[in-house]
Amino acid sequence: MTGCYAWKVGQQPGANIFANLTGNCATVMELLKENGYQTCMVGRMDMVTVAWNDPAQIPGAANRYLGAISGGPGNYYREASGTPWYKDGARYVREEGDYSTDLTTAFVSDFIEGTAGSEQPFFVYYSHFAPHWPLQADEEDIAPVRPLYESAVRANLMQARLDGLIASGIVPAGTDLLPSALNATDTGTVPLSERLAINAAMVTSIDQSVAAIMTALENAGKLENTLILVLSDNGASKQMSFNQPVPDGVRPGGMDTFINHGASVASVNNTPFREYKISEYEGGIATPLVAWWPHGIKDAGRLSHRPGHIIDIMPTCLELAGVSYPRQFRGRTLIPLDGQSMLPVLRNSVPPDEAPRVITWPTAIRQGNWKLMVKTGELFDLATDRNESTDIAAAHPEKVAELRKLHAEEYP
Repeated sequence: MTGCYAWKVGQQPGANIFANLTGNCATVMELLKENGYQTCMVGRMDMVTVAWNDPAQIPGAANRYLGAISGGPGNYYREASGTPWYKDGARYVREEGDYSTDLTTAFVSDFIEGTAGSEQPFFVYYSHFAPHWPLQADEEDIAPVRPLYESAVRANLMQARLDGLIASGIVPAGTDLLPSALNATDTGTVPLSERLAINAAMVTSIDQSVAAIMTALENAGKLENTLILVLSDNGASKQMSFNQPVPDGVRPGGMDTFINHGASVASVNNTPFREYKISEYEGGIATPLVAWWPHGIKDAGRLSHRPGHIIDIMPTCLELAGVSYPRQFRGRTLIPLDGQSMLPVLRNSVPPDEAPRVITWPTAIRQGNWKLMVKTGELFDLATDRNESTDIAAAHPEKVAELRKLHAEEYP
């Protein structure tokens, strides 16, 4: 939300992921609110403002707000220890039993429908809790998808997903399933089929949320000229940190259970990528971006392979809003943005000979389709090897040296 690489604004190596932002940045919410936008932030807020853990600062970034300042493992049906909820700048006591996705979706929909008849622009940052662990969902959402997984073979599920990705052009033909993914196991005691079904129900709830929000936009007369960006924050998680056995007589996926996905589920969700969340292989960092904007996107329905980064959201929104990124803001001296606007990609105006984008992540760097794992020295060509199965560093020492130099310039 700052448009800057995380390590430049407070997330130094080894720092707690909930460390405060430093005073050298501003969030897109703050800048848009300062320039006439109604702003709304909803859901999981690991970071809200420059002092994310001070509720008094929330109104400076958002006109409306509902969500949890996260720091604990969470629960979809009630407030959990370490995850206090706030609403519009004040402490909020949520009713037990309301599913977080439904609760926050209703809040967003109400905010959007309240803009009907107003010419004032708005910005919504909706950070879903799902499908983050724990695996929890309503039985009425699990039941319809459970038969899809009860007799399914995991390798067949993965192959079907890979076939679909190849057919749609998302990954290149010839991509195979990695043995490490096919053979992934974990210590989960809840049957794999049930974990897959709960996970699918959680994703279904997000689909329903997006549909409800688009309906709210339509009701407000704002659907055609609103840019909607849908993306994930990282690849699937194999973590089993908080996994607990399900008590006898308790429904798996209910509010009194805490189930992790584990590697066996995460490998299906990450098909066909290598590794998982926290890794800098594609399974940890590659996510899709879906954009909807009938009035602005040219040649709708196309697939772009041009790489982007989450830091590109800030400059994209600022350009759309006609807001210049300031050098000084609320007493802070801001560092330059690292992100780039995605509008040329959305408008399909990127010339084919434009220089490839360099994207860095603490110990990996990507330039166009080249990707270097800085610690291991592995080099991959993602145009033909999307799941990073073949290290080609020995054949391209000059590219390895070039990428190491570029990485050092961004991440000394």
